[in-house]
Amino acid sequence: IAILREESGYSDLRHPDKVEPGDELTDSARRDFTVNALYFDPITTVIHDYVDGYRDIGLKVLRTVGNPQERFQEDALRILRAARFSAQLGFKIDSETVSAMKKYSKLLSAISRERVREETFRLLDSSRPVVGLEALAKNALWEQVFDVKRISIPADFRSLKFIEKPTALAWLCSLGVTGLLGDPIKEPEKITSRLTQSLKLSNDEKKIFSKMILIFEECVKPKSSPLEWVDIASREKTVVELCKRFIRRARGVTIEEKERAIKLIELSQRWSTKKNFEKLFPDAQSLMKEGFKEGPKLGAELKSRQWATFWKG
Repeated sequence: IAILREESGYSDLRHPDKVEPGDELTDSARRDFTVNALYFDPITTVIHDYVDGYRDIGLKVLRTVGNPQERFQEDALRILRAARFSAQLGFKIDSETVSAMKKYSKLLSAISRERVREETFRLLDSSRPVVGLEALAKNALWEQVFDVKRISIPADFRSLKFIEKPTALAWLCSLGVTGLLGDPIKEPEKITSRLTQSLKLSNDEKKIFSKMILIFEECVKPKSSPLEWVDIASREKTVVELCKRFIRRARGVTIEEKERAIKLIELSQRWSTKKNFEKLFPDAQSLMKEGFKEGPKLGAELKSRQWATFWKG
């Protein structure tokens, strides 16, 4: 049900300073995109269209209501919503709207990161996330969302097919290991820190993302127990599966490093299917029976033996 109103003044680039009662014409004029400005009369079953939204739906074109520069200066979040709607609907963004998106992309810095997170996760959770990611890269939005510059994504992303729809977190982790959010070899911690701040990751999301971004380092000099990897493979199946596919596309990584990382994921997946897998690994008590005492030496030996067991599969 639409409450017809008229809005004016957007000093915070998000909310109107003044709201007054209006009619269908003034209400449609304040909408973001023409496809969102249609009115259905349940009594007469007539659709009222004052901005050619019905035509744009037929053409599969995403176009702002009126001047896109004015619409984006009123509410900067609309810039990101354009990319999200393009991903959800599969509509092409109108050229004039695209130009305004690029021109005013930096206005997104005035929008709360919580709202940026919400739109980004909805984009990644859409049926066409690659379309949305392309829109971010091509329209100067990648840096505003992920805090790192990028103007394109690999063309072969469009050919990706999935049996199970990846989650938004799976996409973020995969973009990370591929190198599209920064260099996972040289700055994995910085990437995690940037993404945590820019997209307000929860503690659990941060833990999973930081684990995946460190996968190449873990294969050489592990800092954690392999049981953590098996646990992630058990709980976050779409994350590890998508990352496994994206690792082959990683930049600045040798073929050997990619193969080792893929093997780590595959073994984690295999171990996760075993009942009570934790009991199949050495534990502190078994080492203490051998004469080890609590302390750094026991910890180092335990980790070494657990990884040896893990790699044996």
